[in-house]
Amino acid sequence: MELNEDFTMIFSLIGSPARITARVLLSSRYVFASRGRYSFWKYNEYAKARFGPRYRWMLWLSFDISNLERLESLINEGSDDDLIKLQDSQKEALMLISIVGALLAGCAIAALDLPQLEEAHYFSRGLITVSMVISIIAIFFIMVQHRELGFIYKPMELRRWLSNGKKYRNANGEWVFQSSINVHQLLNVPYEMIAISITLFVAGLGTYLGSAWARNLPMSTSNGIAIGNAGVLAFFLAGTTFSCALFGFLIGSKDMEILDPSAVLLDEFAKCPGAQKQSAVS
Repeated sequence: MELNEDFTMIFSLIGSPARITARVLLSSRYVFASRGRYSFWKYNEYAKARFGPRYRWMLWLSFDISNLERLESLINEGSDDDLIKLQDSQKEALMLISIVGALLAGCAIAALDLPQLEEAHYFSRGLITVSMVISIIAIFFIMVQHRELGFIYKPMELRRWLSNGKKYRNANGEWVFQSSINVHQLLNVPYEMIAISITLFVAGLGTYLGSAWARNLPMSTSNGIAIGNAGVLAFFLAGTTFSCALFGFLIGSKDMEILDPSAVLLDEFAKCPGAQKQSAVS
């Protein structure tokens, strides 16, 4: 690996706890599909060919290895139209993430005016504040990234930008261009930051409600006595846990279908009548 990619790998290692935080709300996804993911990582021919046998100890790469492989396949095998579609879809994704970031920053600002927040544990204010700041920074990064993509007009330039310009022998014994770890991280950072921000906001709100219950803060009162704090906290925990567990379970189930060794290979779907008709039209 080149020196700049070595630094990227170091930052990826250091940032692993933050990336784990970004996935806390979907932890059930990774728990449910843990066995399939372990097998996928242990016997990953792409990772072995690119990073050598030591890849198994580079666990932080497990966040990126699938996308790096897809990106590499697109660079070497994708058509110019495929590359332009990737660029357009990335721009659309950035716009969506920026909208979510703006909404989240607004929610965080509003949350700082919650009643009795100053009497609650300082962690709640800290988490909500950091959530707001990360959302705003993510929007700034999206603006920079959108501008960077906007200067790439030609498919060949995009192909070069997505690659680190180095060739290696892949798992099939073919000499191909490597996908750029730096570009992958650049494309992925806004999503990661918004995911971290959402996790911190939920944690801050939970800390606030838990602190209100533990300290018996007068959120709502009856005859001067605080009531309902335990009930609000229970509803918050039940709703959050159910939503995250359900969505994580559904995504994890799909992961298991994809990682299942007995599943039909992607090339087999090209034999479907609909796919053949589309190929004939093309």
